[in-house]
Amino acid sequence: MKLFRFITAFIFLFILIVWVSFTGCNKDSSSDPVVLDSISVGVILPMDNANAQLQLNSMKLAFKEVNDAGGVGMGYPLRIELRSSEGYNREEIAVEKAQEILETTNQFVGFTTCYSSSSLGIANLFCKEQGIGAISGCASISILSGVSDYFERLCPVDEFEAEILINKAQYLGINNVAIAI
Repeated sequence: MKLFRFITAFIFLFILIVWVSFTGCNKDSSSDPVVLDSISVGVILPMDNANAQLQLNSMKLAFKEVNDAGGVGMGYPLRIELRSSEGYNREEIAVEKAQEILETTNQFVGFTTCYSSSSLGIANLFCKEQGIGAISGCASISILSGVSDYFERLCPVDEFEAEILINKAQYLGINNVAIAI
């Protein structure tokens, strides 16, 4: 249930940032607004990972709830443009898939990723170099901190999470801990 709440909060924050970016970045205020049929969000997930399908289902549910409530901005429905970063080098594959989304998707506003390896490629190439926004719900690698003003990680770094676990174990009087991955 906590994962669902976290992912729902993540999606809500992403949608809010997309909406603010989309409605607040009109370069020529004297022109008529562009009529859109939807707003596209690029989603990069390693679909060969069991958790990726759960995250995708959560995103679909959040997008459905937003769309059922009238969409964002001036009533634009959100659409997921999913690409998988599955494979050996997720960082490179994520970059290739993100480029594919950019080249083939209309009304594209930004990316969402969930894994550190996928997020690193997106953050470095698209966010940092091209000024395209991205959010990662669970990327915890410390090198993503401050990589770009256009990239936001919504969870703490691994070192901080480890410190919390150590403090909790000490508080409970636990001297030995095993971690299974």
